[in-house]
Amino acid sequence: VNGRNIYGDAGNVQNVYDGLAQYGVISWPGHLSNFELDKCTTNAAMCCWPSDRQADDNNGNCATPYDSNCEDSDPSDNTNLCYVDFEKGVLSTGFAGTGNSVHNGDDGNNQYEAEGPIHCHGFAWANDESDFTSSYKANNLFYVSMYDHMSQRGYVRNIQGAPMCACTEQMPIVSRSDCTQVDVEEEFEIHYDGGQWSGKLAKVYIDFNACEGFDRRGNNDNNDLWAYMNRLYREGKITIDQLMEIGKVLVGDDPDMCSTSVNDFYSTKGMERGHNEDDSVWVKVAGVNSLKMDQPFGKASFDAVFAESPNQIALRRCVYCKNYHREIYYKRLTPITSEFNHYMHLLNGHYENEDYYVYGTDFELYSTYEDAVAGVNEWECENYQYGQFFPGNCRPDGGAEGNVGARMIPHAGRSDVAWYIEKSKDKSTGITDYPITTVGSTKIDGSVRSVDNVLHITASGHGIGTNGNNDAFNFYEELMTGDLTMTVDLTHFDFVGNWAMAGLMIRESLEPGSKSVNLLMSGHYGLVMNGRGETNANYNSWHTNYANGPMFAATMKLVREGNTFKSYYLKEPAKEVGEATLVTAGEGTRCEPGYSFSKEDCLQAGLSVGGTLRSNGELPVGNWGHTPPGCFLYSPDGDYAIHWGTNSNAKNDGNFQPVCKSSTASSSAVGVSGASTTTCRLAIDDYLASFYYDGIDITKSVTGDHDRWDAVNTVTFTEVSNATMAIYAREGNCNWGGTCTCSGFVMECTSTDPASVYHGLSTSTAGWRSIGGNVAITDKAVLSGENAANDFDTSLCTSTSSFSLQGGSAETRKIWAAERYSNFVVFAINPDSQDTGEQWVYMSETTLAMSDNVYAGIAVTSARSDNLAEATFVNYEIEQNIYPSASPSLSLAPTMIVPSRDVGNYGLAGSSSMTGDGRYVLKGTGRDISYRDDGFHAMFENLENGNFSISTYVNSFDFVHGEAKAGVMSRFFLCNKSPNVFMGLTGTNGFQMIWRKCMDCNAEHSEVDSNVRYTQGWVKLEKLDDAYSGYWKHNEEDEWNLVDTVTVESSEPDLYTGLVVSSKKQDQLATAVFSDFSVEEASPSPTSSPVPTMTPPDLYLWPAGSTSECPEGASVPQDNCWEAALLLIENSDYFQSRPGYDSSILSVHDWNYTPCGCFLYDLYQYFHINFDTSTTGCVADNTSYSICTVASTSSRDDD
Repeated sequence: VNGRNIYGDAGNVQNVYDGLAQYGVISWPGHLSNFELDKCTTNAAMCCWPSDRQADDNNGNCATPYDSNCEDSDPSDNTNLCYVDFEKGVLSTGFAGTGNSVHNGDDGNNQYEAEGPIHCHGFAWANDESDFTSSYKANNLFYVSMYDHMSQRGYVRNIQGAPMCACTEQMPIVSRSDCTQVDVEEEFEIHYDGGQWSGKLAKVYIDFNACEGFDRRGNNDNNDLWAYMNRLYREGKITIDQLMEIGKVLVGDDPDMCSTSVNDFYSTKGMERGHNEDDSVWVKVAGVNSLKMDQPFGKASFDAVFAESPNQIALRRCVYCKNYHREIYYKRLTPITSEFNHYMHLLNGHYENEDYYVYGTDFELYSTYEDAVAGVNEWECENYQYGQFFPGNCRPDGGAEGNVGARMIPHAGRSDVAWYIEKSKDKSTGITDYPITTVGSTKIDGSVRSVDNVLHITASGHGIGTNGNNDAFNFYEELMTGDLTMTVDLTHFDFVGNWAMAGLMIRESLEPGSKSVNLLMSGHYGLVMNGRGETNANYNSWHTNYANGPMFAATMKLVREGNTFKSYYLKEPAKEVGEATLVTAGEGTRCEPGYSFSKEDCLQAGLSVGGTLRSNGELPVGNWGHTPPGCFLYSPDGDYAIHWGTNSNAKNDGNFQPVCKSSTASSSAVGVSGASTTTCRLAIDDYLASFYYDGIDITKSVTGDHDRWDAVNTVTFTEVSNATMAIYAREGNCNWGGTCTCSGFVMECTSTDPASVYHGLSTSTAGWRSIGGNVAITDKAVLSGENAANDFDTSLCTSTSSFSLQGGSAETRKIWAAERYSNFVVFAINPDSQDTGEQWVYMSETTLAMSDNVYAGIAVTSARSDNLAEATFVNYEIEQNIYPSASPSLSLAPTMIVPSRDVGNYGLAGSSSMTGDGRYVLKGTGRDISYRDDGFHAMFENLENGNFSISTYVNSFDFVHGEAKAGVMSRFFLCNKSPNVFMGLTGTNGFQMIWRKCMDCNAEHSEVDSNVRYTQGWVKLEKLDDAYSGYWKHNEEDEWNLVDTVTVESSEPDLYTGLVVSSKKQDQLATAVFSDFSVEEASPSPTSSPVPTMTPPDLYLWPAGSTSECPEGASVPQDNCWEAALLLIENSDYFQSRPGYDSSILSVHDWNYTPCGCFLYDLYQYFHINFDTSTTGCVADNTSYSICTVASTSSRDDD
């Protein structure tokens, strides 16, 4: 520079601009490799500059003095540089090697590893060499490169690996480019010598202006090269292939398009973003974006794997972070205890825990694995910022740096991040992933995996039975037939919502509104048996246990016998939780580290120190900040209710008494000493003869009204191990007649020892039997009224007497027994005896009609769409009895993950899998399949561009928007603007065929049964040459119905063809289940009811407000309405001057304020094409123009 500027060094540029550039014809520099026309087939060229070398021109940031303020200055930024393929520019750069450079992120804020400000500017010309855009393209090249940008703005230098200016075939891939067009005035001299004519160009004036064009939505868009090419295409001056080629260089302003183009480029090289992970050293547990895990780990599975880490090391990778943050090794120094949520603090949290998460005390950070193992070169993070996501804004040198952390679920912060846990070199970690079925809409992907033979299931979703007729959960299922007995041990449940649920399910279909019967552990309310008796109806809750049974963990059993479903849980032996201490309430008091009770043990520990349950039996669990963490009693309410707090950072405000483990006996514990006593409340129909306990008649100890044994009576006794309790009873009104005796009985017991087998013993406890007779005790359900049904009916005896245990639990059932040739019925139980078998406690039962073929398995939901719950299970078994076979079968056929991908404009990532019975399950988001911008999830295969037929049956479609779509597609490219043809189902608009004939054209469509919801049906797409035909049918045996036949031309050698699903919502997945998917050589298909093609008769646009419906016989059918409207719009000066809301859409509805039939609705600035399906209640609206086949009596001048 040295005091001179580019303007002075290139002063001749101004002379050329003032002369030949504006008033002559400059020759195209085809001798230069940058601009050889035979290699410039797109008809576009552009320049891209990364530097500004001229001050004081209001362009770029170069300033004086040059030596200090213009060494590395930037141009005005107008694009996002995606990547440079060095091979593209090899003709002009002189670089003979191969390779590429990828630039992540945009450059407006000079973010790390982005490209910095870049300025691109180009122009384009027509194929016809006589067209003025082609004749003066060299003038335009001079203006853009030499005059406007070098001379006037001082923009210089090339992007490394690419020429500074060249035909677009050699240029880098960018989001967009500015554009200049030539506007030309020419004068010609024409001569005639009497024999022939001749002419010459006498004068020319060229003006250089910003290009005028049309964007990807068809709107006016100036100063944009792609938009100008789109205009040339619309004017017939270039071909669709040329427009598609420029779209591969100028990919669009959508931030995701750069990333998509980079991924597509990598795929051509056989690569994809991510890491080649060494799974012999690391277990991947979480990841987002390019490092995404389809099935991330939850807390329990994370803890299980971390416990096996030999050096207690975890690795966080970040693809686009700075070098020193790309790999961070976390080393744990102190043990992980049950009261510390390690997973939450490390992967999802941003808070300190003074007991378990302090830098330098509990953990350290390192830059290499070797350093972490050796404990050398530790990061200097004494100022670790706990209010930020890991790594707390810390650098290796101890300095602070923001925007380096990430939360995994739900994702926030840095993109392209993953977590790994060190594997044991001496032990093979037993981890197996299984496919999972998602029912309904879950915002966050869940998982099913076995870790050391423990089944871990994670799930989000808004609930099972808590959201009306729309379930959302993850389901580890298989298709079963016949009677079923399902058992499983739920060993741990990390829930995030009160009505989070985990357990057993039998379900008629995978639709969110399917009939189902479930036995589930809830977050706060214990075991629940619930279900849906009718499709799409609300749930019925047949039984909720609260804390009257197990909380948070249980062994459960669900039985199907025909259409009767029964639920049970296993009464486990009393668990030894250790002695508990009740700590005095005080501000900040809590259990010492390692002395907190688990959630599963809190109830028993709380009861042992005098705690109580809430009146509804609930054990409250919450993420409170003003309570101690773990188990505590709430003192101010006076009832000392037992609670459990999940917030390990909570601070006791002084109103709560922690319940803590005791290392030795403590005087503050309120435990019970001495022999335990049991008190039972009972009622009998009709009277009690004797009450025996351990062989001793204690009938006289029974207190109450002995004349009213059907009222409440009480008995108290000292407990004896291995003792039998026997109650002799008889009903006077039983029809025994000397041949039969029967009675009913209901009882509830409590013990002074909460661990006693008698504590909670009731007539709902399994193990009761009838002794001495030949008819066993009945297993009646709670049908209505208090305690149980009052009717008793067997082949031996019948009874209709009524009694109840007033004040008892509504869930305690009555039991009945009958005996022949006996004076008494005997009810007996020995809770300690092994001869009574497993202590399965009956919960409830229901009867509902459900098909023989059902889906049975384990279901989990978080009842929170933005977070995951995790449940762990062992000993999962399904016994299936299919008649007439008497042999049960045990199976749980896994499904397979199949290759698929997200395409275009999508939000949450989709997935696909194949079930054991051959069904494909596709889940996806996506903007839509329509207009000029597609977004969907696809299971594609490449087919030769020949004749073929693809068809499938849509078994079910769980949509989240009326315009969601599922079906088959044939597509030219994997960008969002690609030409394609789709045939499938929509959410609420029936079958639909959609096609886009050219790159970035507006999609067109034909539909069947608009505004009708079909979630099942057959669809087929048939291709013969360039003609595509779409078909549908409801049943396999039906004939195919033709929707439409369209021509979509392409010279591509092959096509992407397969199954697709789009949710029309970026934050919610739609799920489609397909079967009978086939791809065959095409053959003509018979049709039964083709959609008519319109041959328009005379059409008339009636003035607004002139009619409420067309005269009889003059109406335009719905199938012809859209085409008829377009014909009239083309010939209406009034509507030609008005912008259409979207002329590709026919809105169909049953309105009550418009004309009936086909009409144009003119409102505010836009008009709409509408069809009102009403036949009554039609209104002559003054904004609606009816379309009829006869003229109106009065006409409007504008029409």
